[in-house]
Amino acid sequence: MSHRTSPQGVLALSAATLALFSYSALETAISPALPSMMDFYGVPAAVIVWAFTALLLVGAVATPVIGRLSDVADTRWVLVGVLLAVSLGVLLSAVAPTIELFITGQALQGIGLALIPLSVKLVSSLLPPNAAKIGNGMIITIATAATALGFLVSGPLLDLLGFRGLYWITLAILLPSAVLALFTPKIAATAGSRIDFAGAFFLALAAGGTMLAIAGARSWELTSPQELLTITAAAIGVIGLIVVERRHENPVVDFALMRTRPIAGACTVAFGVGFSTFSAYVLLPILITMPTEAGGLGGTATTTGLLLLPLGALGAIAAPFAGHLERLVGARIAMLIGTGTIAASSLLLAVGFQSIGLIVVAMVLIGIGIGLALTQLLNVAISAAPSDRQASVSGLSFVIKSISGSLGALIGGLVISAVNYAPSGFTTAFVIAAVVSVLTMGAAFMLPRSNLAVTPSREPVLVA
Repeated sequence: MSHRTSPQGVLALSAATLALFSYSALETAISPALPSMMDFYGVPAAVIVWAFTALLLVGAVATPVIGRLSDVADTRWVLVGVLLAVSLGVLLSAVAPTIELFITGQALQGIGLALIPLSVKLVSSLLPPNAAKIGNGMIITIATAATALGFLVSGPLLDLLGFRGLYWITLAILLPSAVLALFTPKIAATAGSRIDFAGAFFLALAAGGTMLAIAGARSWELTSPQELLTITAAAIGVIGLIVVERRHENPVVDFALMRTRPIAGACTVAFGVGFSTFSAYVLLPILITMPTEAGGLGGTATTTGLLLLPLGALGAIAAPFAGHLERLVGARIAMLIGTGTIAASSLLLAVGFQSIGLIVVAMVLIGIGIGLALTQLLNVAISAAPSDRQASVSGLSFVIKSISGSLGALIGGLVISAVNYAPSGFTTAFVIAAVVSVLTMGAAFMLPRSNLAVTPSREPVLVA
């Protein structure tokens, strides 16, 4: 069966990639801006990390729901809705006078994490099956290239416009992308119409309760009403999620699919990648801009962006080669190389975070690892999942990445705040991330030795 990408299809891919690029650049540029935000709102690291945590938590819940919507509804309107919701969040963060409103805007922006599974849906529907893996590599290339750009321009833009300027620039790109998406073709539904809103609720309860329990552990007693309430909420969320998902025909978290070795391995890798990378996103900007007499590097936002630049640049370079690497050495070894380089970078940061040279080397390694590992995650979604679950499964892996990223950012912020930003706190936080990333390498052995077979997808019905 032949797949031809129509002019409307090109328009759809252009709208999604433009939005993904601008969104990824913004969320990356926020990292060097964290110290400026802490000063502006007068809050410590343990509070400002919620700018990341709220975004990732909302993304964790919204991504599988939106991924499923793209399986059962007109992808055009799903894409437009996501872009408008993200634009509203960007606008709110740009004008927020208080930290509470700022974090609310960040939370709305979390819906934008669904842009990756939406892009996967468009790629699998509009490109031939064998070209889909290359398309997935390009999705990660776009996201990581935007990461590089975000790191590169964040410092000068912060000096020129302040952190609010980052949001206004992004808004100027997102709104035209939403208009462009209106003219994209309709892609016929590939699955039934039921959406698992109950599962999304219990997932939010489980993830949110867990994060609040961890965040409150520093100031609340274990037996305090607040801590007991959050722990109870998390437990109810986990139990409810298991019960509901086992009965729903289209679950947000498909435990049956997660029992298959390739998808279980991909989800485990997603957890490790999210935890390690977001720990670095939160810890390094604070460390780099701290005064040297306090154990930091005495840099600026521009210094931070330049030191983190290799992460995005090498990720953009490595991602397109993931498919070629898989064909050369097989899926298992390709994933092992990706996770191994991330583990090496985490170990390097744990022992050498006060050396600029070692930080640069670590960013090179983590960039290569992210480019390879995340592309393989998307390839697993297309290869191991049924055609009507591809967007949902790719979304699930990024849900897990978002939740683990929330944990990594939150735990890292709490650890360094607990010791008043002493070097020992950074050592402990980086060691925790290193342990998680090393353990993640074992998940690569859950993938087959040989190449992943492509699951054929139905020919999409395109309506102008």
